[in-house]
Amino acid sequence: MTNIWNTIVRERVPEILIEIFNSKDFNVSVSYLAKKVDMTFSHTGNLINQFQNAGLITTEKTGRIRSITLTKKGSEVTVKFQGIMEILKHAK
Repeated sequence: MTNIWNTIVRERVPEILIEIFNSKDFNVSVSYLAKKVDMTFSHTGNLINQFQNAGLITTEKTGRIRSITLTKKGSEVTVKFQGIMEILKHAK
């Protein structure tokens, strides 16, 4: 992928949303996402709170684990990010 993509998404928002989108078969947790995108648990948790406030995700806490699910709006945004990633992947 090109460097422009890294510039556009310094906070790795698309990566996190795509991980949630691609993980429909099981409950996604903050710690799972932090490991997948190589980010601290604390920073990932802060981004998750921002996503929730923006209406992109919902969370459900069971014991100590907070499960994360995309909303319809979050799914739409993720699909658009995937399209942008595909365009930039082929940019020269």
